[in-house]
Amino acid sequence: MTSSKPTLCLIDGSSYFYRAFFAIRPLTTSKGIHVNAIYGFTTMLLKVLKEIEPDYAAIIFDSAKKTFRNELYSDYKANRTEMPQDLVEQIPYIKQVVEALNIFQLEKEGYEADDIIGTICEKFKKEKIDIMIITADKDLMQLVDDQVMLYDTMRDRKIRIPEVKEKFGVSPSQVVDVLGLSGDSSDNVPGVPGIGPKTASELIQQFGSLENTLKNAHTLKGKKKEVLETNQEKALLSKKLVTLECNVPLVFSLDQFKRKSFKANLAIPLFSELEFKKLLETLGLKEEVKTSNIVRNYKTIDTEKEFEVLLGKISHSAFFVFDLETTSLNVRSADIVGFSFAYATSSHAHEACYLPIGHTEGQQLPRQKVLEKLKPILESPAIQKGGQNIKYDTLVLANHGIHVFPISDDSMVASYILNPAEPHNMDAMSLKYLGHQTIKYEEVTQKKKIGFQDVPIDQATQYSGEDSDVTYRLIELLKNKLKEEKRLSLYQDIEMPLVSILVDMEQAGVKVDISFLKQMSKNLEEDMRLLEEEVYKISGETFNIQSPKQLGEILFEKLKLPARRKTKTGFSTDVDVLTELSEHHPLPAHILSYRELSKLKSTYVDQLITLADPKTHRVHTSYNQTIAETGRLSSSDPNLQNIPIRSDLGQKIRRTFIAEKGCELLSSDYSQVELRLLAHLSQDSALIHAFKEDQDIHTQTAAEVLGVSSKMVNSEMRRMAKAINFGLMYGLSAFGLSKQLKISIEKAKEYIEKYFSRYAHVKKFMEGIIEEAKEKGYVETMMGRRRYLPDLKSANPQLRGLAERMAINTPIQGSAADLIKIAMLHIVKRFEKEKLKTKMILQVHDELVFEVPTPEIEKVKKLVQEEMEGAFQISVPIKVDIHTGPTWGDMHLLNT
Repeated sequence: MTSSKPTLCLIDGSSYFYRAFFAIRPLTTSKGIHVNAIYGFTTMLLKVLKEIEPDYAAIIFDSAKKTFRNELYSDYKANRTEMPQDLVEQIPYIKQVVEALNIFQLEKEGYEADDIIGTICEKFKKEKIDIMIITADKDLMQLVDDQVMLYDTMRDRKIRIPEVKEKFGVSPSQVVDVLGLSGDSSDNVPGVPGIGPKTASELIQQFGSLENTLKNAHTLKGKKKEVLETNQEKALLSKKLVTLECNVPLVFSLDQFKRKSFKANLAIPLFSELEFKKLLETLGLKEEVKTSNIVRNYKTIDTEKEFEVLLGKISHSAFFVFDLETTSLNVRSADIVGFSFAYATSSHAHEACYLPIGHTEGQQLPRQKVLEKLKPILESPAIQKGGQNIKYDTLVLANHGIHVFPISDDSMVASYILNPAEPHNMDAMSLKYLGHQTIKYEEVTQKKKIGFQDVPIDQATQYSGEDSDVTYRLIELLKNKLKEEKRLSLYQDIEMPLVSILVDMEQAGVKVDISFLKQMSKNLEEDMRLLEEEVYKISGETFNIQSPKQLGEILFEKLKLPARRKTKTGFSTDVDVLTELSEHHPLPAHILSYRELSKLKSTYVDQLITLADPKTHRVHTSYNQTIAETGRLSSSDPNLQNIPIRSDLGQKIRRTFIAEKGCELLSSDYSQVELRLLAHLSQDSALIHAFKEDQDIHTQTAAEVLGVSSKMVNSEMRRMAKAINFGLMYGLSAFGLSKQLKISIEKAKEYIEKYFSRYAHVKKFMEGIIEEAKEKGYVETMMGRRRYLPDLKSANPQLRGLAERMAINTPIQGSAADLIKIAMLHIVKRFEKEKLKTKMILQVHDELVFEVPTPEIEKVKKLVQEEMEGAFQISVPIKVDIHTGPTWGDMHLLNT
């Protein structure tokens, strides 16, 4: 093939959409249309067209009905599983995509795509063009010649005559002879029993064709002779089945294959319906937006008179929405640029406006005067307030001396409860629920080249006014949906009251010992230097320890250690690989130690120094309420959830969190709460009995699984049982357990069988929850929090298995999340009622940390224990361990 000739690109469409379907996890639009195959097909198609830039192109699809090959052999492709229904539904859309992209498409009833591709190649043999077939199908290798080549885009592999000879040992024209003898298991082509690809290739090299091989079978010896002589009809039939029909009755000309511009009038509505926003942008098109009833006609409040009118309206409202425009996303450094408000004007209408106070230009009211007059309204307990991500606005206002109360609504939180997996940003929700395209922040800030303070006030008015207007509408709509789905209580009684608590916790922060952190940073740096020297000494040369590529070269090329997995850039050097390699050589263990020290230093020690307030030495983490799909809180800047608990270095980091003078830290941690919830949810009598009798559940499991008395269980046995108890709750397989405990898969299976024999209702619960989830499409916590799991119906076994594990774990972990949130609400209410000065300052997994004035320790210990253990009533006792001490890392058990 020569590059100077025009190129005809033929794409095996059926192969492409199958690959796309299994390569991409299930995706659905907001209306529930499955789109993973459509999206994958479209992105792969656009990529290959951009890469090859063919002069001509066509996409060829298989016939939906049986082909002539089924008439020749009724079992042809009989081993294929039925096409998943989720994929069947996407095929009409895929063909619409091809039409919208204006690419010639062909299919013919009774024929496969391969036959049509062969026919096209045959017809255009005399044309001065190169033909590139986009496929990974080995059957099409029979078409390869000086004009035709295959291109497997997934493996970036081009197949010409030498590559065919390398694979089959024969020329392309003889591929059908090899396949006729060896058969093709993927298409259920029988071939000759006992003749594999290697033998078939050798025979064709010797005799030239399948027919000649059969003619000369008598010259062969042993088994080969026998199977060839007794399976001649089967061999000839198999060759017919794999030989492409290159004379499909189709009429076409080369001109029809010519590349043309896409059809914008088809692409825009189709891609908009499929919610392929980025693909529209790739094509240089804008999304088709449904017309909405939102009219942007927002008023700027820039005079005393207008401000007084606004104050009157919001002060007499039962509820209003507000939104801040600021100079920064960092709540501690953000200055207020302006407020927008949305409030009711009658029983069925509302209006929105913008109040600028910090723009660099334009008429505005004095900042301090505005804040003074808004303060009593924003703090009034008689007026409910709402917003989008209202925690941010509340924190900014708290830094300006305004403490917003009560916070009744947040559209982001409402969306999260409806479906935690969906996006909760206002732009996405506005489009989905209101059919309204919002003004983007990038539009008014010139793609973030200017700060909001520099945005002209008239533009800021329309942007910010729309924010409050849309948020007001979303809150109304989403609350109605929550009410319909009987989940309004979770929103109103747990999640929304929690916002104010998180605001207070973030405001309070936690004190850190800066001098200890600085010394620790120096110590870690020295430890890393010493490790570095040891690594270079063992390896015999210096290299970049942080470079996986360079490390891979040392481990696998120089030291010849056994390579496990390969990545795009070389051999994998991840933690699992290095842990395994540590058994063969000391270097991987040193690398693991180095990585741990490096991560702790950069992620925690140095970051805590940077994030600490220079005056108070307090760190103010940010709690994320709408990220984890189980309902758990997460934290960032810093992420406190990932500080190691059991390692010595992790404990050292915890010691840097200290109490203020005159106070102690009190930690209250749920004991084995998820296992207790599993006992309740499964109603397993053995598990319930163990907890009611206050037995050590891990010791009991070890005794049952290993067949010994509980007195004989040692620490190693208990560790094994702990892995089983928690692992099976997270859906751990026998393979996973064997790897974790470093035992055989057979032994792991035996342990699992014994566990489920002892706790039979746990297994029944797990099986039941998966079946129920498949039927409903979601799982629920005890408080009705839902998690949708579309992958439960995935044709991909790995995705389906992951979804099944989530189905088992979510009701347990999600209920634990609900439990601690309810406890937090009850504890704060008691603090207020009893006028205590204690502050709740941290929440990490199942643990709460308080900063307690020393005289309040006993009272707070009792109060916290009561509220945490009494937050839920379940079939087993809920137990809390309480520790106190001067630092988070130096604590002693207070309760027994």
